[in-house]
Amino acid sequence: MEFFEKDSGMKEKKPENAKKVLNAVLILLLLWAAIGLADYMRIRNFDRPLFCAEVQAKELDGRLVGAGYSVEYETGEGDKAFSHYVYRVFGMKADERFDG
Repeated sequence: MEFFEKDSGMKEKKPENAKKVLNAVLILLLLWAAIGLADYMRIRNFDRPLFCAEVQAKELDGRLVGAGYSVEYETGEGDKAFSHYVYRVFGMKADERFDG
């Protein structure tokens, strides 16, 4: 009889653990969205993003990659980092702008 009582107690913890995992996933998703939005707002103003790594750089253009998004750009003049960019989320074009 004692064995069944301990087993039923463990079943009660499963929904609690699932809730913790769901909360952790939700927090990570919100963090990813905040980082992506911060970078997107900087890119939209033709500034360099904060959370991207340069993977391809040439003399006049290049490519930056973040977590699930990327930016292909042409270098800008003056105080602007870019004169043209293409912003992609999971490989799909989300935005494209020209300065000028």
